[in-house]
This record gives sequence, C-alpha cells and structure tokens, in this order.
Amino acid sequence: DSDDNNDNTENADRQIPIEIPSDYVHLGIQNPHLNTTAPLIDCTYIFRNPNVDTCEGAQGKVCFIELPRSDIKYWKLGKKAQKGGCIGIVFGIRNVRTTTGDNVACGHNSYDVLNIPILCVGKEDGQRIKAAIISSGSSGAIASLEVSIAGQACHRISPRGTTCSDSIPCTSTNMFCPFDKTVFKLQNINGWCNACPVDEFGNPTPLACYFELDDGVPRDVKFIEDCVTNCDAQIKFSSCKFCPDKLDAIDFGIEDPSDKCLFCPNYDLKYPERIVPLFGDNIQCWQMQAFYEYVDVSKNSQNCQLAQSMNYICGCGGVGYAGANTDAKKEVLVWMPRAMAMFSIFGSFFILYDTIRTPLKQKKLLNQMLATLSFFDIVGSIAYAFTTLPIPEENYLYGSKGNDKTCMAQGFFIQIGTIACFMNVSISVYYLLTIDCGWKNERLMNKRPWFVMPPILVGLVF
Repeated sequence: DSDDNNDNTENADRQIPIEIPSDYVHLGIQNPHLNTTAPLIDCTYIFRNPNVDTCEGAQGKVCFIELPRSDIKYWKLGKKAQKGGCIGIVFGIRNVRTTTGDNVACGHNSYDVLNIPILCVGKEDGQRIKAAIISSGSSGAIASLEVSIAGQACHRISPRGTTCSDSIPCTSTNMFCPFDKTVFKLQNINGWCNACPVDEFGNPTPLACYFELDDGVPRDVKFIEDCVTNCDAQIKFSSCKFCPDKLDAIDFGIEDPSDKCLFCPNYDLKYPERIVPLFGDNIQCWQMQAFYEYVDVSKNSQNCQLAQSMNYICGCGGVGYAGANTDAKKEVLVWMPRAMAMFSIFGSFFILYDTIRTPLKQKKLLNQMLATLSFFDIVGSIAYAFTTLPIPEENYLYGSKGNDKTCMAQGFFIQIGTIACFMNVSISVYYLLTIDCGWKNERLMNKRPWFVMPPILVGLVF
C-alpha cells in the first residue's frame, strides 16, 4: 500500500492525506518488505525521452512516472530511476481505470533486482498523485511507500499458473518453484509454481526432484532445493540394510572447493551404464557422477559417503569396496572369510564328535550344550564359506553369481549360526551354577529346556 501525504507544515490547509491501495508487481524480484518516506518528484519525462538516463533532482526522493499503458517494461524504467537516485517509485498507468475495478499490475521486473519499493496505481489515483505534486509547489508533497510480500496476493496468476521467484515463494500446498524460466547473472531466476511430482497413479515420486526421469539428467540446484523442501521428497531405502531409513534432502553448499563430494574422486568411471541402487531402480553410474559434479555437496556428509561406498559398482577406485581397489584385494576379501569358516567347521565337527561319541558323555548337560553350539556353528560357517557366491550378480561383488533367493537363503542360515553365540551365554550360566552354587548334573538336567530353548528362540527371532 502507499500513503501519499501533503506534509507542508507551513500550509496546514493543504495537509490532506491521500490513501491509495496499490496492486502487486508482476514477477517482482524484491526484498520481502521495503518502505520509505520522502518528497515526491515527477520523473515522467525519463519515459518520454529514451535518451535521458536519469531523473534530475531525484536523489533521495520518491519518483512518480506516468505511463500510457500497462504493457511497458517497468523494470527498465525502474532501473533508470534507481540509478538516478530515486528511493521509491510509483507508476501511474493511464489505461487502467481503478474506479471500474480494473486490475493494476506492473510486469517485466524479472531480470533485475530493485532494492527500492515499487508500486503501480491506476489512472485516477495517478492523477491525484500528480495533482498533489503540482499543488504542493516548492514545498513538496511527501510520499510514504510500504511494499510487502504477503503470500498469494503478491503472485501473478496467469493461464500458465502462479509465478514464483527467489523473493516470492510458492505458497500453495504441494507446489514448488522449478526456477526454469530465466537465469540472469547466475542469481536472478524465476519460474511458475509446479505441482509436486507424482507418477501415473498419483503416487509421489521424490526421485523426480533430483533427476529428469525421461533422460536421467540431474536437476538444477535451485530446482532440487525447492522441490525437496516443499514436496517432502524422501527417498526411502527399504531394501538396503546399511542405508539410512530415508533421505530427506541433500545438504548443499561448500565453503572450500576442496570439500566438494565426487562420486568417483579419481574420475576413473569404468562402467557408466551400470545401475547404482541408491536413488532409484534405474539410475546409472554416469548420472551419479554428473549429479555430484553438478551439485555442491560436502565430502564429509553422510550422503556423499553413502554414494562413494557404492562407487565400486561403476569401477571407481577408492574405499568403496571396503578399501579394495584391485581384483587381487577383492579376491582376498572373498577367500579370507571362506578359509576362516572352514577352520570353524572342522573345529565344530571335532567338538560335536567328542561330546556325543559315548553314551556317558551324551548324558551330561554341558556336552549337550556344546553339541548344540557346534551344530549351529557348522550351519552358520557353511553359509559364511560361500561368501559372495550367493549374492545377486547385479551387485557386482567379486565372485557373485547368485540371485535374490540364494542371497536370502544365505542370510537365513547365517542368522541360524548366531544361535551358537547365544548358546555361549547358557554355558556361562552353567559354569556359574556348578562352580559357584555347587549344582550337580542331575539338578541341572531338570532345567535343561531353560539352557537350550532361549538361545534358539533368540537366534531365530532376532
């Protein structure tokens, strides 16, 4: 709104305040709240004479510029007026009749930031302001301007949608600003409010906030930030055991270029078309590399470390494959647990044989628990001995030849093997009762279910 006041204290009879409600500035790139109070000056002639760059005597004043129609490029005139020292601008538009309810809206202020309050008024209000300037003479009329961004009222609604910018966010639910219309001097960008991305069934597709789904090209940084923030774009990792439950957003911005995250730090991408099961089901290696090259993400962030832990799929060197950057090291990682598992199997077979080889030994609770422990250790060690063999081949781990079913089977039997660990707890309780409490084997045998069943149940459930 604007209040144009004749503040001539020497002529009290002319102190009549004029309250003029103004309309919004279409696509205005301004601060959220601007205000000023200063003498009014008529600078209309800078519009009529394109060769004039500044308005004479406008330094520290509010400039009034009368325009014949509403399709003038206001931002150019505003820039010229601001350059000449104006600290506020009022545009009077002669072809808009405010008395008949016509809409008054300035436009074309998308390409320059104006740091002074600007408003537009219609024909009748413009004439009143001009008359106040003339009647005040040398004493000068005083204008008080206040411009605020107050949500939807400051947006321009068009057939294409609602405009948005750095200064004017999208206020509707499930809408975001894609910043896809104009990029000028790398900072002044705007667009039209878009609905949050959904698939053909209307389900949210947070991946679309990060990549173009058609060609997989990474989105613009401003697009990602606004889409992630306003659309609650959470990427969930339901099938990834070591991934976070969900990825709400990526922390953008780095102070030191050396802190920038790169998917392949050594730029040694070997397999650009392989699928990386991080952001979705069809994101390829080249897209991951392009995304982290394009977006400034800190190398110390969880998102960067998670991505780099999977870069071995793309043939990148580094710590992704548990630090193994050669095939020889990867082979060692496969055979070391396999060899240890074989030793464990032989040791457990020996204990199992020794504890049940005579009827007398079979009657002792300790031997029964040792036999149970050895049995489950053999099951788990055999599963461990397969190492990467049952893992799905598309995970690109060294020696992997399996599928989802074989991987699940291996995981099940490895879990069965953990019963041996819990059985150690029962054996510890056994020694406590026999050594410290003096329990005999006959008494302990009566409690046998409590020694054997809890470890089995815990191992199966947890």
